[in-house]
Amino acid sequence: MKEQAINQPEEMSASEFQKESFKYQLDCLKLEIDLVDRAIARLETITQNVKNFSVAIWIASTSVFIGQNELRRYVAVTALLPLLFWFIDAWWMHFHRGAFLRMKKINNF
Repeated sequence: MKEQAINQPEEMSASEFQKESFKYQLDCLKLEIDLVDRAIARLETITQNVKNFSVAIWIASTSVFIGQNELRRYVAVTALLPLLFWFIDAWWMHFHRGAFLRMKKINNF
């Protein structure tokens, strides 16, 4: 008889079931907040690295162009390098906007 009592699930009332269901949903949202937060942090790191890399490439190319007499007239063209990297960064941010929107929806919940 004890085995039958152990194997049978406990009967829950509708309100208890709703409370347990809500707790489960809340736990899932907490996990999702953590995942989205880490994704946003990773995105911010990537963005900062792209900006730093673009400035470093621009400085290096400018110094090379200034160092050679025949290339000095093209120094202004080197300004396109950071613009190209920043365009790529903006494009990357466009794809990850979904993470920001999801975080906003979770916070509104």
